[in-house]
Amino acid sequence: MATVKTADGEEIKLNTPSDKYWAERAEERAKQAYDVADDSYVDLRRIYKNTSIKLSNEVSAFYQKYGVNQARPVFDTLADGTDVMVGSSTKRVVPINEALKYNRLDSINKQLNAHLSRLASDQNGYMITNLKLLAQEAYNSTYFDMFQGYGVGYNFDLLDPKLVTQLIRNPVNGQDFSKRVWNNKALLANRVNQELRNGLIQGISTREMSKRLANKMNSGYTVAERLMRTEITNTYNQSTLQGYKSSGIVKQYQYLATLDNRTSAVCQDLDGQVFNLDDATTGLNFPPMHVNCRSTTISKFDDEVFERIARREDGSTY
Repeated sequence: MATVKTADGEEIKLNTPSDKYWAERAEERAKQAYDVADDSYVDLRRIYKNTSIKLSNEVSAFYQKYGVNQARPVFDTLADGTDVMVGSSTKRVVPINEALKYNRLDSINKQLNAHLSRLASDQNGYMITNLKLLAQEAYNSTYFDMFQGYGVGYNFDLLDPKLVTQLIRNPVNGQDFSKRVWNNKALLANRVNQELRNGLIQGISTREMSKRLANKMNSGYTVAERLMRTEITNTYNQSTLQGYKSSGIVKQYQYLATLDNRTSAVCQDLDGQVFNLDDATTGLNFPPMHVNCRSTTISKFDDEVFERIARREDGSTY
């Protein structure tokens, strides 16, 4: 039975569950957090879809106001491979010279940018709300697990709101998530505006333009989901780290990677390694190590070696 000292010097004898117990517990907790987070992607997708509809409506109104109907031939391919014209159809286009008159193109670009700014603001607020809830839950779970596992309990308060803000703002690769949200918005706005201009020059129809912009929005959502997933890992692990520190008994942690065919090389190398709590550094020896990182940690009191279970591509374990 291990004995540790609390921050005020009190010696406590601990029940010491095996590292396997802690590994299974940590993986279960992390999975619960990430499963709940999966629901957030549905809401995030809805935010992007609604904005995509607004962009499409703006473009349709622009085409309706400044466009002209343009005839185009319709071809059919014969059995011998020859293309023959079988009729004609019309499509509505906005000639580039008309779009450039009186700053019309600049005007619609500003309208599209306004929608994208609102999107970024909504995304940022949504992430703040969800990450704060996750931070408190992960912190509480860390304490609860230590109470169950070691047989010691503490009276502890909810995380201070200022500390919660610090935890969710912990930088990943040098930037917090709000900066990334607005950087991604600026990049998406540039791509949308460029797509609009190129489409007008190419003489594409309203329907094709809306389709192209929707594709850009889908790409933007993929970036947003990746950011959300990374920040969920970041917040979960930062809150767990704070739980370790607040306990007064945890001095070391062990890196715990999710072992399957998607595990990165850096997380495979770190898996099982033990570090001092004071040396924990995100991106160096503490998760997340990279975008879409799924690793976590467990508290560590000795150097006991234990076996881990990993998943193969077919779902079986070894």
